[in-house]
Amino acid sequence: MAHIQLVKQTSSGLLLPATPESCDFLHQIKIGEWIHADFKRVCNYAFHKRFFKLLQLGFDYWTPVGGAITPRERKLVSGFVDYLCESVGREHTPALSEAAE
Repeated sequence: MAHIQLVKQTSSGLLLPATPESCDFLHQIKIGEWIHADFKRVCNYAFHKRFFKLLQLGFDYWTPVGGAITPRERKLVSGFVDYLCESVGREHTPALSEAAE
């Protein structure tokens, strides 16, 4: 099965070969010969490239740098862990400290 690329260039709806390989294939077909094809549109490469560049920019922008929480938030979480430890009557263990960070 041949893969050819056609482009619509006129208002009459005429499809013309877009590549030299497509042109060569069409020259091999006799005039009046019937061919059957399934057509689909090709993605717009320039748009596709811009879209994925925009996704990369968004990923780089929203990726946290230097930890997921700020030092102020870390202090708040550590204080809350201390409060919970005092409430249940247990001491603050290294495992809880690591979990808080």
